[in-house]
Amino acid sequence: MPDGESQPRKRPRPIISCLRCREKKLKCDRVSPCDNCNKAGCPSDCAYQHDPDPGSKRPRLRDEDGDACAPDGRLTIESSRVGIIEGLQQRMKRLEDILAVNPHNPFLASFAFESLGTGGGRQVVPSSNGPSLDAPSPDTTLATRDAHSSASPYPGILVVKGTRTLYHGQTNRVSLLHQYADAKTFINHECNMSSPIFRLAKEVQFLQSRSKVPNSPESILDSGSNELQQLRDRLPPFDICDQLVDFYAANFEKTFRIFHIPSFKRRFARFKDGSLESDQYSGFLAQLTAVLVAGLPFVEPQFRLDFPTIHGYLQNDALNLVRSGLRKLGRKQRTETSTLQTEAVVILARQLRRDSPGDLWQATGELVRSAMVIGLHLDVSNCAEISSFHKEIRRRLWITITEMDLQASIASGMPVTLADMDFGPSTPANLKDGDFDESMDELPPSRPISEWTEALPQVLLAGSLRTRIQTMLFVQSGTFNLTQAAQVAKELADHLHKIVVLDPPTRPDKTAAMIFNSVLVDLYTRRPLICLNSFITKAQPKQNVRNVSLDLCFGVLAHQDHFDPSMLDLDVPAFWEIFQIFCKNDILRAALYVCEHIKKPEVTSPTSHTKASLIRTVENALKGLIASFSHPITSFKDILLLAVEFHLARAGGMKGEKKELVHRGVLESLSACRERLISSSAQQQGNLAQMLQAQQPCHVANPAYTPISFSQFPDLGDPSLFGAEFENFMPFDDDAIGAFFADF
Repeated sequence: MPDGESQPRKRPRPIISCLRCREKKLKCDRVSPCDNCNKAGCPSDCAYQHDPDPGSKRPRLRDEDGDACAPDGRLTIESSRVGIIEGLQQRMKRLEDILAVNPHNPFLASFAFESLGTGGGRQVVPSSNGPSLDAPSPDTTLATRDAHSSASPYPGILVVKGTRTLYHGQTNRVSLLHQYADAKTFINHECNMSSPIFRLAKEVQFLQSRSKVPNSPESILDSGSNELQQLRDRLPPFDICDQLVDFYAANFEKTFRIFHIPSFKRRFARFKDGSLESDQYSGFLAQLTAVLVAGLPFVEPQFRLDFPTIHGYLQNDALNLVRSGLRKLGRKQRTETSTLQTEAVVILARQLRRDSPGDLWQATGELVRSAMVIGLHLDVSNCAEISSFHKEIRRRLWITITEMDLQASIASGMPVTLADMDFGPSTPANLKDGDFDESMDELPPSRPISEWTEALPQVLLAGSLRTRIQTMLFVQSGTFNLTQAAQVAKELADHLHKIVVLDPPTRPDKTAAMIFNSVLVDLYTRRPLICLNSFITKAQPKQNVRNVSLDLCFGVLAHQDHFDPSMLDLDVPAFWEIFQIFCKNDILRAALYVCEHIKKPEVTSPTSHTKASLIRTVENALKGLIASFSHPITSFKDILLLAVEFHLARAGGMKGEKKELVHRGVLESLSACRERLISSSAQQQGNLAQMLQAQQPCHVANPAYTPISFSQFPDLGDPSLFGAEFENFMPFDDDAIGAFFADF
């Protein structure tokens, strides 16, 4: 080519890939949405820049500030005028201005930003009900999409405070608060420091903080010795161990099958007589201690008075010692079935100890992955190297671990750890523990579903496990397809009908443990269905759909009658508290949903429920939560939220005299909590005085431990008598109770 001649300009290639694939340098299949965007979970972001004549020059438009604009009005930045960073800053400023002056912008309609009131933190709250009342602050750096958007697959609330973030799933209490706008408004605006409700709530929190019994000298971990030595020295006498093992086996080895009980008791017998293999001793000691902790809630109240040191050790330090020892295991020890059994019992005991749902969700996720490491998720039916007995134990343990993870996911509102997979080969047989043992080459035939065995609750749950996991994956995905939702709902409803074989009234040999496990099976089956039905209700708020949700919630609330101390025909004093531990969140959510129908009685079928019956149902649920409030780590946030929403629904609004009715009702509920704490404290004082008067000897393996002292039980009374201690006590981060719900 001669010098001086310019090279011919190449015609630009037409833009035929979507913008995201161009940015990521991916091969686009050029459909809308493309395959890459679908796989990334963001089909709504799949967009194309159509330019029929890329070689032609389109006229540049200018806005009133002189900035370049595309013909459609989109702001662009001329590289010759500003640098890249400055250009991005200008574009962001212009976007903020557009959003600020246009409250009906469709982008804003997908979000609601609510002030948290805790030092600049913000909650980014998904909403599909309209624009935000407040613009986002500079602290808000990330937002979750609307529940029906696929850009963020998990609907919930993201709290942003500086560089810290905390995600609350859709079933978390924080998310629940934002689902009930009237209750949230009342709590934020009516419960300030000058409100009697604030003062009474402060008293309740103060009394509850003082009701926590401090660790006694004998419950402090001895840092000078290792965990194994402490577990050995502090193991209760064998007769008490036998009792607690029986309590655990009778009440928990049904829905959750972790052990083959006859084999476990044979190992325990060898442990007692010293014939257990030395390489199994430490592992079984930790396993036994975890079982004792899980069986402790079922002891009679007199047990704490007779054996205060043993009770204090098992309630406090025993589980911490086991967990500390598990963390120090080597790789080979961690990949043993017995270790996973111990970890599963530890999670069960932590739930009984009322550890937070988020902590339990993290623990079950780790346990699922540990189970996969040793191949519990695999079908080993044709593996000749594994005996039939251990194949069945593996199946039971795998279903237990996955069930624990699913329930922890629902309770915490967080994603399910497991993906959709076939659990058919992992379904346990409906066999009594006495039907098989280690010596058998083949398992006996599974008993019919109509026949009760210890394994029947788990077998029934295993039959619906895949459907329930699919349901939660579907709900948490944020995508919505009514046809698919209806199909999944039908499958779950069919499973719900199958568990009628556990109906305790039809069984003459019913026991409290059978009733408890039947309730767990029913609730574990209902939970995903209720979550799914709430989605369907939002998409199709028809009367028949709402009534289905209402019936599901009534089914949950009806379970209180099995364990309510005022309505019992069985001697099950321990089960009321244990029922509240496992089912309190179900009761709360079901009662809140019934409140919606109290507000709108016209959408409720008059042939099934009247407004009066709805009010009585929620009132009983609220009384049940208050009745179980005496436990030191029970949060009164649930009671406050339900009390506010219930009395708002009952009063019919916040105008005129109705506001006073709401205030009065909430104050009555908080006063009941206060009285419950005081009466429980007085009972503890009386029991302790009785124990000291009887001068019971301390039955512990190590005689150096001393019994609990009288001063460890605080005497609760009028908080104002505590003077400055009460006045300086601030349970909330702000001058409004609304900040108290942040959990951040």
